[in-house]
Amino acid sequence: AEPNLRDTSPASSAQQRFYAQHMRRPPGVNYNVPVALEIGRELDEDKIEHAFRALIERHEILRTSFEIQGGRIVQRICPAADFQLERIESSPDQVASQVSRFLRPFDPSAAPLIRAGVIGAGPQQRVLVIDMPHVVSDGISLVILIRELFALYQGRSLATPRIAYKDYAVLQQRLRERGAFAEDAAFWRTRFAEGCPTLSLPIDFPRPNTKAFLGDNKYVRISKADTEALSRLAQAHSVTMNVLLFAAYALLIHAYSAEKQMVIGTLVQQRNRPELAQIPGPFVNFLPIPVTLDREHTFAEFLAAVKHELLQAYEHAELPFEEIVKESHAVTEPGRNPMFDTMLVFHHYQDLGPNGGVDSGPFTVRQLDIARQTSTLDVKMDVFYRDESHETVCVLEYDTALFTPETMDEFASRFT
Repeated sequence: AEPNLRDTSPASSAQQRFYAQHMRRPPGVNYNVPVALEIGRELDEDKIEHAFRALIERHEILRTSFEIQGGRIVQRICPAADFQLERIESSPDQVASQVSRFLRPFDPSAAPLIRAGVIGAGPQQRVLVIDMPHVVSDGISLVILIRELFALYQGRSLATPRIAYKDYAVLQQRLRERGAFAEDAAFWRTRFAEGCPTLSLPIDFPRPNTKAFLGDNKYVRISKADTEALSRLAQAHSVTMNVLLFAAYALLIHAYSAEKQMVIGTLVQQRNRPELAQIPGPFVNFLPIPVTLDREHTFAEFLAAVKHELLQAYEHAELPFEEIVKESHAVTEPGRNPMFDTMLVFHHYQDLGPNGGVDSGPFTVRQLDIARQTSTLDVKMDVFYRDESHETVCVLEYDTALFTPETMDEFASRFT
């Protein structure tokens, strides 16, 4: 029988966003969510493949495909989805390039929207690579799925999930239909009533009219001593590390652009109900944060103002970013992102090793850096912070059509 709308569920606002971006652009890996884990001893590949199949059977979101019906983006849950673990042989010095080559575009109409492979680099070294598109996943989802994957690998039983991601999508649609986001819409409409300033960072090459989404990234680390000093500074001003580093990033952007008013993006998780905490799926929303610099303000006053803006934004974070853009009446110039061209995203680092809440059984697990040749914005800074050890890793992603590596080396060093 022909598929009909009754076989489908509405897509969430995040899924609609990522699906629409996929359809508007040539196939790429800009919105893939990958992870590479170095396994310190022999891995039973048949057993891990079986664990992946159990994971896909357990979570509907991994058996989900997407299509357009009646002018709407909808998701379809497949009763079963074929999965094959990819097996790749490599030399130790080629592992990084093999990981990069493993990342490929996904077809959102074909489930399962997950790939995994084992790269063999010697008798005692295996690298497990997992990749999913953002339309079914986010960073926290990766941690959830890896935790469950190792549990299944070890033969442990898992409690049946109380709800599935599609339940969240249905709830979100019902709330929208009831006008539950009207207060949030009014907030953003008022906040940007005077317009949305366009950031003018000095660039090394002329800005193309069409964004190619090609980029590069740099991994830089803030030392433990400097991280501890930053933590003490944050405590002294009664702010979180997120607020402090966002403010520091805003000052860096100001140093390059000399602009007193700017908008910097951030990302929030919308797992604001206990039952959503362990459900994989895209629970992210983008928020535009207005920042104003006044020469008469002290650093403490500037920090307090940034804290106020972030807290206000978080209180009205349920409105999807696309609707925030509509409420702000922001004009998007060719080759730019709506409302902001740079972001700082703060992550409480969730270690995938034995001390980070993931029981890896007999394995020693180490997360590897992944080289990405993509960029969704002019400049984006992801900050991964671990409370216990005071370690901070920063990943700078930038558009290679606008900036040289040398410019971004200096930018990264000035932040760290």
